[in-house]
Amino acid sequence: MMIAMSGLRGGIAFSLTKMLTHTAEIPHIHKFLSTCIAIIMFTSIIQGGAIQYLVKFLGIKTAEDEEIETRQNRMSTRLYRKSAHHPSMAPFASDEDEML
Repeated sequence: MMIAMSGLRGGIAFSLTKMLTHTAEIPHIHKFLSTCIAIIMFTSIIQGGAIQYLVKFLGIKTAEDEEIETRQNRMSTRLYRKSAHHPSMAPFASDEDEML
């Protein structure tokens, strides 16, 4: 339900319509594309904006701001450490990297 309300349906419709333009000559294909873009705008703006109220209504547990920040910092540190020691990053290494 959350995926349907968060606006992913429009993107799928647009992708399928773009695939049609490459495979067959379809009359009024521009109307299909325009309709898909309208669906994307509607689902992204209206339904995407209403998602926070749906989360509250359904009682879905959300993370606190501190917890989100802690997770982001932890992930950033892990990614930095992995990428800093990757052989492709050797030309960009500095003395500060050695301290980690």
